[in-house]
Amino acid sequence: FEDRELEPFIKPICDLFLEAFELNRGNNWLRGRAVVVVLHQLLGGTIERKVRDSAKSLIQDDNLLRYLNLAKDTMWPGGVMRKPVVRTPSQKSKSKNEASFMLAALIPDLAGNVVGRANAQAASRKIYDILNNPHLNAHLVFTILDEIVLVLFGGTDPGRSRQQSTV
Repeated sequence: FEDRELEPFIKPICDLFLEAFELNRGNNWLRGRAVVVVLHQLLGGTIERKVRDSAKSLIQDDNLLRYLNLAKDTMWPGGVMRKPVVRTPSQKSKSKNEASFMLAALIPDLAGNVVGRANAQAASRKIYDILNNPHLNAHLVFTILDEIVLVLFGGTDPGRSRQQSTV
């Protein structure tokens, strides 16, 4: 794990930002280029350090133990499997509506001045739809699990890379 070449995080972050806020389409390309320049030149090193420091702190032994204990206590409180909470369709609908409302309020407030209010509102709808797609969520969980297994246990084939494992 430590021997892997450090890959920059700023490029995929910029790509994600451009896609979410639709800054690579139509007449938004100039604003998108300006955002990329600012992210790369002014914040690139800071973002890289923050992401790497956060990742290092997440995988420290004491934090891993805390996460495992939290998962164990959440799933098996007192050593007994927790009973599932059954929610009615109206409760599920209410939760979805509240989540949609929260994103619709939060994202334009945070990013509206930088990317434009219309782009921020469109991004909040797009992010909400993506986060509520069960196929994408399952793919994301399995991809993350695959990466964790690859990092922790390594592959049997030394030529195997992350790009090959996610295909």
